Amino acid sequence: MTNTNILARRALIQQVIKSAGSTIFAVEFFKKDGTRRTMQIQLPAITKHLVGDAASASAKQAVATRKENHPELFAVFDIASQGIRSINLDTVVAVTLRGFRSEWSLPGTHEIEVRRAA
Repeated sequence: MTNTNILARRALIQQVIKSAGSTIFAVEFFKKDGTRRTMQIQLPAITKHLVGDAASASAKQAVATRKENHPELFAVFDIASQGIRSINLDTVVAVTLRGFRSEWSLPGTHEIEVRRAA
């Protein structure tokens, strides 16, 4: 898969996730150890746990460095564990949101299939 396709796939998945607004929705992905996981997440909940401008300079630098070194990671708020988690956009296989399920195949493609969730 070309770098352009990888970036397009990440952008498409981010767009679907960000379109959720304050809705709780499900993301299916493969964890680093290879196990498949479904996580219930909500994006606005993450902002309650972020320090933002009040963060120290070193914390802000750490966030910037992480984003630069790991652009495939996307921070979300896991409803079940009540904590911030990272999802690897390169291993996302499905997002179920507002009754629709968007699916991607692995190892990755920017093709998307959207259908009514069962």
